[in-house]
Amino acid sequence: MAKKTKKHIQSYVRYRSVAFIFHDVLSIIIHKITWPPALLRALARRNNEGLMQQTLRSYVRTVRGRGTPDTSIPPIHDEDYESHWGKINYRGKVVLDIGADVGSTADFFLKKGARMVIAVEGSKLCFEQLRANAPLMKNVIPLFIFIENPEQIESLIQKWTCDVVKIDIEGGELNLLKIEDEVFRRVPEFIVELHSNSLFKMMLRKCTRNNYKIMDVNSYDSPLRIVYARRMKEPRG
Repeated sequence: MAKKTKKHIQSYVRYRSVAFIFHDVLSIIIHKITWPPALLRALARRNNEGLMQQTLRSYVRTVRGRGTPDTSIPPIHDEDYESHWGKINYRGKVVLDIGADVGSTADFFLKKGARMVIAVEGSKLCFEQLRANAPLMKNVIPLFIFIENPEQIESLIQKWTCDVVKIDIEGGELNLLKIEDEVFRRVPEFIVELHSNSLFKMMLRKCTRNNYKIMDVNSYDSPLRIVYARRMKEPRG
């Protein structure tokens, strides 16, 4: 069983690496040529669904039913959620979870004491499973939204009064870094997976400009980093 699990995980890692390479090549082409916006959205969604289809197949074969004390719905990528997302005290807080997959991160936040999770997922395949899992967890609101512009994130932050925004959307976090500073400052805490060095630098500049302190940087798989930032109190006077 261990050999099969390792084989499936290795297969998934190879597929994900190819998907990221395709994503990077596509990004270069997009920036060199002016494409119709509708075509760009279709290409991005098609690539996302292809990645999610392979991911879910691997997930079903390898980690179904393998919960931990901190989660009943196992991490979809067999990740260590305590290491990735466990730096924050979630007790009594509302979490806006952008990139919620099948509900595994929402389940983790609730187990850590979160009061409510607004779970946003852009893959139809993952969202179907998220919606099916939501009734198994209390206080989860599943939303099907494929993030493709900063306005969508601004709208979510403005609609839901959240204490924490968590983002893990395979490069789509660029849209967070483009939102208006006034909206950004509404959120006390961010925990964001950044997929490149340039995005990491943008996050640092955004936080510095808006008086956020970087509490933790988890460089678990270079150049991927998970950054936890907390808004500081404005000095008196």
